Amino acid sequence: MTDSPLNPTPGVVPIVPDPPATDAASIEDLRAALVLQQEADALVAEALETKRSALERAETLVREAEHAAARAEEEAATAAAQRIATAREEADRLLLEAQDQAARITREAHAEVAALRHDAADLRSSAKETVEAAERELERVRSGEAERERQLLATRAEAVRMIEALERVAVTLDDELERVRAEVASARRNLAQLPGDVDTSSVVSPSVVLQWPHQVPAQVADPASTDPDEAMRGSKHRRGDAGSRRGLLRKTRT
Repeated sequence: MTDSPLNPTPGVVPIVPDPPATDAASIEDLRAALVLQQEADALVAEALETKRSALERAETLVREAEHAAARAEEEAATAAAQRIATAREEADRLLLEAQDQAARITREAHAEVAALRHDAADLRSSAKETVEAAERELERVRSGEAERERQLLATRAEAVRMIEALERVAVTLDDELERVRAEVASARRNLAQLPGDVDTSSVVSPSVVLQWPHQVPAQVADPASTDPDEAMRGSKHRRGDAGSRRGLLRKTRT
């Protein structure tokens, strides 16, 4: 029994039995030691197998984790591309809407300024006609008719009120033009705040220049052929037409 070698497991230091003894107790001890050595070898082999299985499982888990990470990155990239495309489409839509709004504001501003200039020209023509009629009537009244002179003074007062109204309209036109320019500037600022590069060259500021005539001189000319009542009725009729056009313009704008 002392000549038969043990079967050691790789990596495990074998237990070398004591030298052979002559009594039976020593033989029993050797047998017990051999059994213990075999059990220890079995445990070591089982531990090595468990370690190998654990390593294989860990490698499998690592591969699965790598595949899952790759899929997650691919899905994230796809979702990001979709979000970018959606944001670009939304920005293009907002840009088109802003450009349409700016063009509409510009068209309305030009139309409104043109209508106001037309009204101002009508008022100026009406005031000029009234003043001329008043001057002719004043010259006629100077022939000595007191009643005619009273009517002439009333007509001249009406002409002065017309001229003052024309001056107020001029101030209103200037304020309206400044408001229109401010709206166009605001539209340009809104376009500049949109995402992406925005071309604001298509937004044209109104370049209408209102030139008002100087105040009509109050010289008195020959009014021999004009009836003051007829002149006053014509002046009121023209003012009514101009007021109707301004009211229609405001109603169309709102």
